[in-house]
Amino acid sequence: MVAVMVMTPVQMHHEGGSHTAIGAAISVHFLGMYAFAPLSGLLADRVGVRPALVAGGTILLISSAVAAGFAGSAAYTHGLGLFLLGLGWSVCTVAASAHIAASSAGDTRIQGAADTAMTLVSAGAALAAGPIMLVWGFVGLLVLATVLSAGVLVASTRVGPLRRPAGWACGR
Repeated sequence: MVAVMVMTPVQMHHEGGSHTAIGAAISVHFLGMYAFAPLSGLLADRVGVRPALVAGGTILLISSAVAAGFAGSAAYTHGLGLFLLGLGWSVCTVAASAHIAASSAGDTRIQGAADTAMTLVSAGAALAAGPIMLVWGFVGLLVLATVLSAGVLVASTRVGPLRRPAGWACGR
């Protein structure tokens, strides 16, 4: 997600996008990331972690298609792609965090390690995004993001039942 997030404004600029359009696209991306987090938690709680991960992974795949221009290449399609990217990230991150929290029986070190790993991978993706786009272009970057997003769907098949402590409602 981070690689696409940091390079979409560059792509929009290359396509002649205005600063206003680029700013709006980033704004709706953050809207997708955070405004719907409570609904992402509700989804994971109501239907379970596995279906929530499938939903989030599917949204991520759709975001790549939209950002690649399958719906036309314009500032609003990049904005829609970034919004969907943020929303897919939100659903996946909240569901995965709920699963980790519930299955770790309250051991906060496990959640902290997972959050640290996510942050380090995100930093690496941000550093690699420019060189990847230089070599493969924006569509190549999106293809790589699509492959990694498909990994969410594959990983969701490995989510098993939880051994959660009494009182935990999340992560069926």
